[in-house]
Amino acid sequence: MADNYLQFSESLDALTPKEAKWLAGQLAEDPETGCPVFLLDYDDREPDDTDCGFQHDFEGPRKHRSLWLSAEERGDVGRVAHLVRKFLKQFRPSQCWSLTYATTCSKLRLGEFGGGAVFVTAQDIRWNNAYDYIEEQRKLFDRRQQQELPLVRKAEQRKIEPAALDEAVHEAASQLAAGINNGGLDEQIAFLVERFGADETQRLVQAAAKG
Repeated sequence: MADNYLQFSESLDALTPKEAKWLAGQLAEDPETGCPVFLLDYDDREPDDTDCGFQHDFEGPRKHRSLWLSAEERGDVGRVAHLVRKFLKQFRPSQCWSLTYATTCSKLRLGEFGGGAVFVTAQDIRWNNAYDYIEEQRKLFDRRQQQELPLVRKAEQRKIEPAALDEAVHEAASQLAAGINNGGLDEQIAFLVERFGADETQRLVQAAAKG
C-alpha cells in the first residue's frame, strides 16, 4: 500500500494590520456552518464540507506580517487560490500571486510523481501541471507525426516550392492579425510585447502617438 501526497509551501507577505485582520476573518469558522468563511462562496464545496484544505499560520511583526499557507500531505490548491484571489480583489487588485506544488508517492510507483503551479490575479486563476503539459506535448507530437510530416513529404514529392503557399499563409496571418486588432489595445500591445519586447513596443506606441 502506498500513500499519495500533494504538498506546497507559500506565503502572502507584507500584510498590513487591516489585511491580516481580514484574512483572519476569512479563515475563521462561520458560526452557522462551521466552514471557513472564505469557502462559503466556493463553487466546489459540498454543503457539509468544512475542510479548509490547507494549514495556515500568521508570522512576523504586527506591521509586516505574513500568512504562511502550506500542506504536508493532501493540500487543496484550489481553495488556496480562491482565498488569495478574494484577497487580491479586496486589497491588491493590480498585483499577482503564485504557488507551486508537488504531487508525490510514498512508493516509487510509475506515473505518481508530478507537480504544477497556479497563478492568481484579482481577475482570474490560471493553472498548469505536469500531467497536462505531458498530454499537450503528446498531442502536438502525434499531430506532427500523423498530419504535418505526411503533408510535408507529399509537398516535397510533388516538388511544391514554398512560394506556392505564400498567399495561403498571408491570408491565415491576416485573419490572426484581424482577431488581435479587434481585441483592442490590450490584445494589440500584448501581442507586440510578446513579438518584439517592451522597449520596441514602447517605441511603436510613441510613434503612433505622434501620428
